Amino acid sequence: LQKNQLRSYVQLMLLLLIPVFLEPVNKMWHTGNYQGFPIRYGFMTTFMIMAVAAQLLSRPQKRRTRPAPLPLLQILLLIGLIALYGVFVYFFLDAHIDELSAYSHTLWGNMKSLQGLLVLFLLSSLLYLFSYRGFCKGVFRIRTFSVLCVCIFLIDSYASTRVYLFSSDYEGHNQHYQDAVALSQFQPEKEDSQEFYRVKLRQKYFDVNLVGGMGFPSLSHYTSLTSQDYMFAMKKLGYSSYWMEVGGYSGSILTDALLSVAYDIHWNQEEPAIFHTSKYSVSETPFYLPLGLATSESLTDTNSLDPLSRLEVQQLLFQKLFPGHPSPFTSYSFSSAISCQAYEDDWGQYQIELSDRSIDGHLLYQIQVADRQTLYFDCFDRLSNQLTEHINGSFTISVNGNVLESEYPSRLNNGLVCLGTFENETVILDIQVLQSVTCRSFGVFGIEHALLSKAITHSSAQGNILNLKADSRQIQGFSHSSNDQTVFLSVPYDPGWTLTIDGQKAELKQAFLGFTAFTLPSGEHTIELSYLPPGFSLGAAITIITAGLCAAFLILRARYRLNSLRILDLPKLQNIAYALTIFLFLLTVFLIYVFPMVISILGKISSRLG
Repeated sequence: LQKNQLRSYVQLMLLLLIPVFLEPVNKMWHTGNYQGFPIRYGFMTTFMIMAVAAQLLSRPQKRRTRPAPLPLLQILLLIGLIALYGVFVYFFLDAHIDELSAYSHTLWGNMKSLQGLLVLFLLSSLLYLFSYRGFCKGVFRIRTFSVLCVCIFLIDSYASTRVYLFSSDYEGHNQHYQDAVALSQFQPEKEDSQEFYRVKLRQKYFDVNLVGGMGFPSLSHYTSLTSQDYMFAMKKLGYSSYWMEVGGYSGSILTDALLSVAYDIHWNQEEPAIFHTSKYSVSETPFYLPLGLATSESLTDTNSLDPLSRLEVQQLLFQKLFPGHPSPFTSYSFSSAISCQAYEDDWGQYQIELSDRSIDGHLLYQIQVADRQTLYFDCFDRLSNQLTEHINGSFTISVNGNVLESEYPSRLNNGLVCLGTFENETVILDIQVLQSVTCRSFGVFGIEHALLSKAITHSSAQGNILNLKADSRQIQGFSHSSNDQTVFLSVPYDPGWTLTIDGQKAELKQAFLGFTAFTLPSGEHTIELSYLPPGFSLGAAITIITAGLCAAFLILRARYRLNSLRILDLPKLQNIAYALTIFLFLLTVFLIYVFPMVISILGKISSRLG
């Protein structure tokens, strides 16, 4: 039995080790595509290796056949080698901690970190092997062997802790984290008035989920459950995002207002603020709209945002939600181009081409600003969640001689770049072109504060702002309108939402790709939205039914003293189960281990022939 168990464990261990070395199989383990954290299932591989080790250690120990002095010398030698290993690890970590800890601050390893960690792995493995061989040969007993293994394990634990938890930049990160957490002491006035509001970062100063972790309603979202529609909508609105992360920073003063952003977090020295920590400040945004904005326009045609540039999306938002008001947007063209050219081709794509790849180009803007405006620069191509885009690192942006953004767009900033707010002055903008690039959205535009303020004030005066109240899973409020209207909610669209108007269920629609809208009839109405995760009711019903069937079976078996195995044709059932298991195993091996390797090989052959 023990040999069969060991053989099974070894087979499973090998199956789990194969994808560690074959990337196509590793990707298939991640359902075909996973952009980071290779072998995310690595804990299973580790457990199987531990299971094999446990089986090997449970074998009967041989009796000691050698004279007593020899085992003692071997034990002393092992103790000495373990002590030397501990000293080596201490100094090795001090000398190479920056290379070894690459993963802890970049989420990616590199060749230097791999080489350094392999050194520690091989030395540790040799010590474990020597200890195990001595145990198997009966040189020392289980207690001695356990003590030796514990000593090696403690040294390895120290090394792993230094590398992954307390790396060279730990103190700086810890202080940075403490400065960020101190923001949780901020008490927003809108919290007291129970108005719905959000807090955003002006840039990615720290992990975006920390905003919500401190108790603030946030635009940011970083989990594997991030909705693609929400991420793509936010990218089109000009907010920065990548991978599984919706950063919630960048955007414009218009989108901030429509998404109920009342406060933003920024560096201390940037401008006066209403709350300070040692490093960060919190300021009120220039424009704010409560939750629920009614409009006479239909929003059913607003979900095809992909062909539009970001400026066109901003204009569509304003036209739909503030109909009849003059546009606050002004688009600006560059005044001169040096060593490059920029134009829109016949397919609606923007081409920015360097005249000489060895020399950076420059697009120069001279913008005369009269009334107060906030200016933005944009470069964006396609909707995706890739870690890097082909347009990344294309521009360095300088405003009035000061470098504002280097190598834009980037992973950390691919949203709109706010160039600043200006009034009655000339703004000199230098867009340094670092590489030729093709994109669907490009240029400089401004938003005039007075026109935006007038539109918001008029909507409020007309009663178009519902000011709905919201908690963790419910939104509710009242409305009064003389006409049928469409209400825009800056809440991510999700089938788990249920809308009732005056207690009657009503239809929710998707608007602007990632948000929610509904039709509101004229008159006075009570509005309520509640949220239940999709599938929760079905899952609860299945759980209750199966639990009831199980309880009924147990009660009947106990009452009538039935042997559950006798009411089944056990041999036939075993044969069916065995055949089914073999079939599923072979299907799994083909789909996960054979199929991806075939596709990978054929793809490489095709690319070489092509």
